[in-house]
Amino acid sequence: KLAYIFMTPSGDLDEAVAILTEALGDAEALAEAAGRTGPALEKVSWCEQNLGSARIHQKRFVDAERHLRRSAALRRDRLREVPHDLDARVSLAMTLSNLALIEGSGRPEAAEADFAEAAALLESALGDAPDVATIQTTLCDVLHNWGN
Repeated sequence: KLAYIFMTPSGDLDEAVAILTEALGDAEALAEAAGRTGPALEKVSWCEQNLGSARIHQKRFVDAERHLRRSAALRRDRLREVPHDLDARVSLAMTLSNLALIEGSGRPEAAEADFAEAAALLESALGDAPDVATIQTTLCDVLHNWGN
């Protein structure tokens, strides 16, 4: 999570990307050693999500989309394995929301579908969440970005 320091307005995004890229390589190696199981792949999807976010800040949207799509695919796979897992739902919703922000300018239908899926995931998590305020805050962010 050291890369978060560099993703601040005064931080060095290039260094954040370098750190996250190295972390992704480590996560891939660990996932391979663990048999590419869901829990091991969550670390890979976390790195992909954060690389996507860093690339958004750098305005490198093609790279951002590539990382976010991979994160979303891994997180969808994880959610199929554990459909009632709160963290899996919230993580996928956050990835979809970021992906929708990129798609919004050129592919509004794709953005609409991703925002709708993100909102539905978060709404379904409200009943299971021990910390409802966190889910509601994330849902508010999604709805705000969606324009609702």
